[in-house]
Amino acid sequence: MLPREHGGEEQGLAEPVGPVIDQELCIACGDCAPSCPQDALSLVEGAPQVDLERCTYCGACESACPVGAIALPFEIVLITPGEGDEHGEG
Repeated sequence: MLPREHGGEEQGLAEPVGPVIDQELCIACGDCAPSCPQDALSLVEGAPQVDLERCTYCGACESACPVGAIALPFEIVLITPGEGDEHGEG
């Protein structure tokens, strides 16, 4: 988390960041909501809303969106244990 001088809140923590939903691209099909294993997505007045306290950043909503309106604000990289460790071994 970021300290306040680097954009964090009063408590010294950064704002939570979740999936970014492009409302211009969204067709309100609702495919994203049932794809979420944590029930972190819901449609509110036809627009997807993310509950950041439930979201685990699994990417299921991003994959389920037929028009690419949902994106995680970072890339998820899966690394096999022992692969690419900091000492160049593995």
